Amino acid sequence: MTRLSLRQLVIADVVLGAVLFVLAWVFQDSDEGAGELLGAIGWFGFWLCVLGLLVLGVVWLVRRFRRPATA
Repeated sequence: MTRLSLRQLVIADVVLGAVLFVLAWVFQDSDEGAGELLGAIGWFGFWLCVLGLLVLGVVWLVRRFRRPATA
């Protein structure tokens, strides 16, 4: 089983966030039905991706400062 690197996770998160943001933008004026649902999914999914990026940033910082000094 292969593990995803942190860089791959960040790229996937950014791409997914962009797709969800475009989805929310396309359905922003829908007032009822499936369009409103798709717009809401896009909007809240986008914000979850932003939250994921913040978490990945914290993980990167922790990994960076926990590395042993090379000397």
